[in-house]
Amino acid sequence: MLFRSPDCIIVNSEVVTDTTTQEINKLMEDGKELIVITHQAFIRLNNTGFHNYYHLIIDEAIEDIVRYKYVNFSGDDTLASIHWQKRFYPTKLTKEYFDTTTDNSWYEMSLVGNNDDNIIIESQTYREIVDPNHIHYMRKIDYKNMMERTGIIHFMSQLDIKLLDNWKSVHIACAAFEKTKMYHWLISHNISMKVTTEFKAKEGNIHVYTSNDPKFKWSKSKLGKYENLMTDFHKQVNNF
Repeated sequence: MLFRSPDCIIVNSEVVTDTTTQEINKLMEDGKELIVITHQAFIRLNNTGFHNYYHLIIDEAIEDIVRYKYVNFSGDDTLASIHWQKRFYPTKLTKEYFDTTTDNSWYEMSLVGNNDDNIIIESQTYREIVDPNHIHYMRKIDYKNMMERTGIIHFMSQLDIKLLDNWKSVHIACAAFEKTKMYHWLISHNISMKVTTEFKAKEGNIHVYTSNDPKFKWSKSKLGKYENLMTDFHKQVNNF
């Protein structure tokens, strides 16, 4: 008997002409059976009503659960300051508590209104802070600084648990999952989980290669600047 496997369509920033989110939504609308995307594309994905037709399989735990950003208004951030002052407000439940600056608690914020200013929308910081797939928090002192356009304002953003809603099923393939940020994120939202395959640690003769610079971070720019680095790395690995 001949079985046909569905075509696998890979979506990332290097293979699409539109944004990854737009491309994924098009593929889901067209009913493509197997769509492979990155973690970053997933946490930016908006719910268009097609989720309930798909089983969601997450390979490894998502680590981008909590973000922390700050903006220093002592520099030339007038555009961002004016925009955020008009758009960010505490929720109704917390608004009355923003009269003083002594409380260090973090309060959930709501974003009021939309913006069509391309200059602002293209700001990476702005896009992260108003990302609808995250819940955003601010302290009283930060709200005061934002309203007065002085000092530094801090934001914390947590991935919205609603991102896992409405899928046909959700399966996470991750070893030692209980040691990840994603596991504790699910637990904090009282999400029930079932272990389908127990994790079994294995011993192995593993060689780990790393830079002698503790602050080294790999990036596309480094790949272009140090063209021979990957070649030298593979030569070293192949010696074993």
